Amino acid sequence: MAAISEKTYGQRLARAVALYDRVKGEADYNPKKNPLITKAALAAHVEAMQAANGEVGQWAQVYNQAQDDRLPLYYGEEGLRKRLAMARDVIGGYQNGKKLAAYRTLQGLVQRMRGYRKPAKDGVPDGAAPDPAGTPAPPSQAQTSFGSLLQMGRDALGTLKGMGDQYETDNPLVTVAALEAFIGALAGQDTTINDALMPLRTATRLRYALYEGEEGLKARMTAVKSHVAGAQKKSSPLYKDLVKIKY
Repeated sequence: MAAISEKTYGQRLARAVALYDRVKGEADYNPKKNPLITKAALAAHVEAMQAANGEVGQWAQVYNQAQDDRLPLYYGEEGLRKRLAMARDVIGGYQNGKKLAAYRTLQGLVQRMRGYRKPAKDGVPDGAAPDPAGTPAPPSQAQTSFGSLLQMGRDALGTLKGMGDQYETDNPLVTVAALEAFIGALAGQDTTINDALMPLRTATRLRYALYEGEEGLKARMTAVKSHVAGAQKKSSPLYKDLVKIKY
């Protein structure tokens, strides 16, 4: 199923408001047989959609900020890619350092990281995914890419630890302790992103149901038009106005 854009959700909410505004003042609008499209039910549903849009927006902001904060940790001036290059250069500066296995390992990791393009930021999920609530989603391409980069950092750290006292540096960014703490921060940022993703996915799923579900906006708009066509005829001014409001 195609994703629904944030712009489309906004447009459909505006049309829901327009539909409710058109029927609420009509004395002859009284759909007794369908409680989903009474004036009170439509007003409550519009309010629920407004709240759902706000909830998605709030969690999307948290999620997007967490992703923005992660990027410089990998690609910034003091990010993982630069730090691994610094550690490699430290080893390369030793006597015969470039002949050491640790140098070759870090050189290979640095070259692999150079070949990685910056992963695109994951967008807001559209809520239409069929996965049950509370289950983990498959990792996105961005998550997989950052996971691979994080593993490279762990591999480099393991190599440096394996050198023992042979690895010495006065660069505070690439001591074993500093790299260990930094890689822990990278893993922590991934957790922060995942912690923001779950409530965002829940919010988008709930919003999607309000628009596309069996009792959602789409079904209600169709039912309103059908009721008015039968009760007031298609020639009525109300019906003619309602059919102009598209989903």
